[in-house]
Amino acid sequence: MWRAGSVFGAALAAMLMIDGGVLAQPGPQPRPDGGDSAQGEKDRGGRGHRDGREGRGRRGPGGRWGAPEQGLLGGPMGRVSDLIFRPDFLTRDVLVVNEILELDGEQYDIIEMLLEDYDETFRMAVEETRAVMADLGDSSGVADLEAERVDDLRSRMDEMRSEMRAAREAARSEASEDESEAANEDERRVREEARAARREAIRSEFGERMSEIRNAFREIRRAQLQSPAMQDLLDAQLELLKRFARARSSMSSEVVDAAQSVLTEAQLVHWPTLERRLRRLRELPRGSLQGERTDLWPIVEATLPAVDETHHQAVLDVMSSWELDLDDALRRRVDFDQTAMIASIEAMQTSDFEALLKIAEQRKVRNETARDVTDLAIDSITLQLEGELGADFRKRALAAGYDRIYRSNRAVRVIKAALELEGLDEETLTAIAVLLEDCTVACGELNEEILNIVRTHEEPREMRFVRRMLERETGVETSREDQDPIGAAFEKRGALEQEYLDRLKELLGETQFNALPGAVRRDRRGDRGGWGRGGPGGEDREARRAEFMQRFDENGDGEIDEAERDKIRNFFREMRYEGGFGAHGGGPPRGGGDRPGPNG
Repeated sequence: MWRAGSVFGAALAAMLMIDGGVLAQPGPQPRPDGGDSAQGEKDRGGRGHRDGREGRGRRGPGGRWGAPEQGLLGGPMGRVSDLIFRPDFLTRDVLVVNEILELDGEQYDIIEMLLEDYDETFRMAVEETRAVMADLGDSSGVADLEAERVDDLRSRMDEMRSEMRAAREAARSEASEDESEAANEDERRVREEARAARREAIRSEFGERMSEIRNAFREIRRAQLQSPAMQDLLDAQLELLKRFARARSSMSSEVVDAAQSVLTEAQLVHWPTLERRLRRLRELPRGSLQGERTDLWPIVEATLPAVDETHHQAVLDVMSSWELDLDDALRRRVDFDQTAMIASIEAMQTSDFEALLKIAEQRKVRNETARDVTDLAIDSITLQLEGELGADFRKRALAAGYDRIYRSNRAVRVIKAALELEGLDEETLTAIAVLLEDCTVACGELNEEILNIVRTHEEPREMRFVRRMLERETGVETSREDQDPIGAAFEKRGALEQEYLDRLKELLGETQFNALPGAVRRDRRGDRGGWGRGGPGGEDREARRAEFMQRFDENGDGEIDEAERDKIRNFFREMRYEGGFGAHGGGPPRGGGDRPGPNG
């Protein structure tokens, strides 16, 4: 029988040179024979689940995150050191072990208690290490460094917040008075413009003052970091982290050796499969790039029932290669992180941002490798499936990893809602349906362009942070807005969506358009001209219908046939590049030449 704390506790305490504490032992987990318990429910993700915790360290006085006396437990250093405190195994891993290795009852008991033992001891080690590191900070005297300057800056911040609240209240009061006193719409608009100018001036003034305070805080933090007391604290805390990292590695090896010792030869054959599954479950969510966190198995499993026998095995072969290649990429990323964490902390200790940026760039290469393995598998499976099934798989797989690109399109949603409006004539419904078709195609083409830009230019968040720190240190600005191709690509898509919404407004009229859910939220142009003048119904609707029929009903039969529908479709597509309905002066669409490409 195994007992929590008996396997790792003594050796770990010796390595860390700290006293082990007695912690609450987790209850039993679900059994292979169908038994259940409250702890089992918690281990499957309930409120009581304690696995995978990534403690944030102790906050400084007054709850201030990143107080200097925290040292390696606070601020950017704390975010890096937290990575060391992530466990390599979770108690719920017994369920995966059982699924792959098909444990008997006795084996299940042993491995379940082995993982509980690891969890208990690992938590003890984390808590004890954090406590010792925090005590070192409390006794270091770092909290008193630059204390008067810090208190002065905080007072200035509080004073500025009070002024900002007072300015907001005054602006609300002024707006209310202007609304009641303005004699007409023109005067109301003049007063609003004057208020907007004053708001901008106040915003600019507060922005300058805030920037001044932030710069002063940075100078103080730099002085604190370079002080002998802080360097001594960081050296002592770093030594503790190194000891913990060695102990953690030893504990993980002990778990593997102990678990393998109770397995049969037939079960050991499947151990590499188990390691790959656990590594994928643990490491995929820690990806830093879009597309890097995609687990293809749920998407493939949902697709396979519709795959014919000819291609079924081909898809499974691609997935087998994906598992092996992805595991290799994840192992390389993990191995790099084990050494990079300590190197990053040492570089932060000396404010060596160039070294930090180099580490971040090396990590990005490993991020990209993991992402590219999955993207290549998506393309390979799409080719195997072909047709509509392949296109649907690709769409769902990319949406799972690049959700910002493939999330629901606002223009498409609004145009679909327009098709549900009651009382629209057939001609208007036809025009809206064609508009929806063209919008879907155009946005899909642009999404492919954005996907390529993201794959080429995206940087992990930590890399952007280091780059900004380096810019502040050197005074050399490199991250200007005009150097943000990803932001520019999304702005281009926003403009394209707005073009289609403007065309929908011209078809429906402003009143009916504004009633559509989501239509007005980002209607930045405020254009009330064009076909939409006057809103729905009455003479304006009849006038719009007459203009529409005159434009497209070439044979004069009062209906829109398929040839005329094609004419409407070409008209909308040309408008994407011509600047709106007004470009044709109300006459029939011009040209008939080739449709320009996305960059035309």
